[in-house]
Amino acid sequence: MLLIDLLEDEPDDCVRFAIADTLGKLASRAQIVGVIDAERVIPGWKAKGNPFVVREHFSRGEFASEIVDRLDRLCESESGNQKVMPLVSLLWKGFGE
Repeated sequence: MLLIDLLEDEPDDCVRFAIADTLGKLASRAQIVGVIDAERVIPGWKAKGNPFVVREHFSRGEFASEIVDRLDRLCESESGNQKVMPLVSLLWKGFGE
């Protein structure tokens, strides 16, 4: 997942917090609508047909099983006093459903 890749490589705490916040919001939204794996042809006019194609749809739980190990590693490596990754990981694991 792109956002987790960015989070793993980002040195700036403010940017990391913003990415983590987005991941947490996506977990909440994924509980309702799931997660899609999609392909987008850019520029759209070059597409033969629809420039946006959904390749696969996952429930939040199905997708979480693919990413929680990486989120847990980010929890362990998070520095500073204000840790957000534990909450992000809990949201993806379904805490509060």
